[in-house]
Amino acid sequence: MRLPITLLLVGIAVAAMAATGCEQGQTPRAIPLGMWVWRDTDFSTVTARRDLVAFCRAHGIVHLDVHTRLVETGAGFAPREGEALGQLVEEAARRGITVSSLRGAPRMFMAETRDQTLRELHALVSLDDSLRAVGPGLLGVKYDVEPYATPEWRGGGEARLQVIDEYLVTMKQIRQVLDARESDLTLAADVPFWWDKDEYVVPFGGQRQTFVSHVQGLTDYIAVMSYRRSAAKVLWCVEKEMASAVSLGRQVCPSLETGQLSKDQHISFFGTPTEAMWTCVDSLRAQLETNPAVRLIMLHHYGSVRDYLESGDGSGGDG
Repeated sequence: MRLPITLLLVGIAVAAMAATGCEQGQTPRAIPLGMWVWRDTDFSTVTARRDLVAFCRAHGIVHLDVHTRLVETGAGFAPREGEALGQLVEEAARRGITVSSLRGAPRMFMAETRDQTLRELHALVSLDDSLRAVGPGLLGVKYDVEPYATPEWRGGGEARLQVIDEYLVTMKQIRQVLDARESDLTLAADVPFWWDKDEYVVPFGGQRQTFVSHVQGLTDYIAVMSYRRSAAKVLWCVEKEMASAVSLGRQVCPSLETGQLSKDQHISFFGTPTEAMWTCVDSLRAQLETNPAVRLIMLHHYGSVRDYLESGDGSGGDG
């Protein structure tokens, strides 16, 4: 679902005014929160769904990216917890919360797995069709594909460039599938903040630009894994992506981490007072409230966010 050119022009104009604050007639907004949900057990039972929706309501979370595991059937693929996911979509919608299907694996966008990835996409579109036939459907499909975890990427050089090209070809085909079906499903991707570096300037589709800019051109929005503990550092991580989003008519979601990490623990709020995260959220909201390129502030992920916030002192968050 692409943003119309009128919205693009308005976005550019509003972004230009953002540096000087709100102009007359312009209404600031509290940028909402979104959250990743990775585990089936977080929504597979009535109690789990009730707790998840209540948690979202308590903390102002209005969107969920729910990992959707698929199983192969005689007719193709189907969600392993399709009924539970459908019930979550319905229950969340009643409380103003949207749900997207989340998919991801390091090799998911490589040429060798492209056919399966597209077949799985058709399964998600079919799921959405069935949900919309009786009630609310999915907001969209989101991909958390991290090709830098593959040996080919780590090898650098031409092998890495090939991985990048295969990623973009697959994403383009996903975009084409959704456009051909005239689907209302949004297309989103999780990306690291460093895909905007000069070393990731690559040619694709007749343009030579950063890897992340190509991804932004193919999706409706991206969530940048801008995991840092201060608003200033988070904004530094997403600065280029926000500028690109304005010019393309797309959107960006800065993201925060709350889990206990095996390394680089300093990028997570785990171990800090919960007020530290809320201070960062409040600061981001204050600085970005007039920027139409910012869609949500994403929190990673339900298990750790819940443990972190309920601990009160930051000692939780390893979920």
